[in-house]
Amino acid sequence: MDIISEIINDIKIFAKKYGYEKAVEEFDLEIFDLNDPYASYLFARDIKGANIPAHAQIVIESLNPLYNLVFARDIKGANIEKHGKVVRYSKKPDYNYWFARDVNGADIEAHAKVVLDSNDPLINYRFACDVNGADVDAHAKVVLNSNGPLINYHFARDVNGADVFTHGEVIRKSTDPKYQYLKERMKVLEVLSLYNLPMNYMEKPLVKITSKIKKKNIRKQI
Repeated sequence: MDIISEIINDIKIFAKKYGYEKAVEEFDLEIFDLNDPYASYLFARDIKGANIPAHAQIVIESLNPLYNLVFARDIKGANIEKHGKVVRYSKKPDYNYWFARDVNGADIEAHAKVVLDSNDPLINYRFACDVNGADVDAHAKVVLNSNGPLINYHFARDVNGADVFTHGEVIRKSTDPKYQYLKERMKVLEVLSLYNLPMNYMEKPLVKITSKIKKKNIRKQI
């Protein structure tokens, strides 16, 4: 039995004698004493009547980007700006990407800055691909500067608003024999672009590369 299941059972027992609100109040205090962001996140998420601001403060003060991400994402009434600041302060581009993608009300521009400053072409590709309101041109610069043929091909193919011909130049200049096949594929994308046809009908979006971001289910981490 996990910690929350045990607490719920204890609350039920306590509530029979003292009432539900009093029971939750008592267990709120016990969780506060733990000063554990994981426990506070679970309690706030699963216990009706939990003291959300108090548990949020424990999560915020932990400076843990994961728990601030999931608290902002999962808890109704969470202070998105405060949790977002912790995530930005971490300077971790993957958590900033997830926060911008998954949390309603996130400051897209502020989280994008962390991603852009990382100069990581993969996470910039994902941000431009998945986050509504992303500055495609700004993220494209990071990808172009990487001079990586494969990531430029997928950026051109998968990101709405990408400059297909500019990314194609990176591929045409590449002398790496293992990426020569991309030159023919880029020709197809460029023709599609000229006729305003969709880029991504040919294949599924980039899978092998994106798996490196650890983007499966964040819940498995907690």
